[in-house]
Amino acid sequence: YGFIESKWRETSGLRQFKPNLKRITLIAELKTTGQVVSMGMLEAVKSNLGQYIGYLNNWATEKEFIGKGVGKILANRATQILKSWGCDAVRINMAYIGDQKLIEIFGKVGFEPIITVLEKKFESD
Repeated sequence: YGFIESKWRETSGLRQFKPNLKRITLIAELKTTGQVVSMGMLEAVKSNLGQYIGYLNNWATEKEFIGKGVGKILANRATQILKSWGCDAVRINMAYIGDQKLIEIFGKVGFEPIITVLEKKFESD
């Protein structure tokens, strides 16, 4: 959540190249006005272990549309696309430490926490 369309449009042309990558962006718009109300990127990457893993990245929904099913529709469509690409699983990497609300939201469409990541920040010299 917290989608700001103008910020997305400013950076949408910036992409990092990765070999073995498929990527698309899904956008939900109002039919009447064309206003973007939700969006997210999906990508599929073949891992070094040979698994083909799909990822949902940079998902956001306009505040007034949260809880109205728009994100669920996009997540279901993304899952269908990733499955059609031959992915073995789909993952969402969350940068929100312990955000139980997000875990519950994604749990409604079948996601569950499976990985804990530990990080050490480098001190600047």
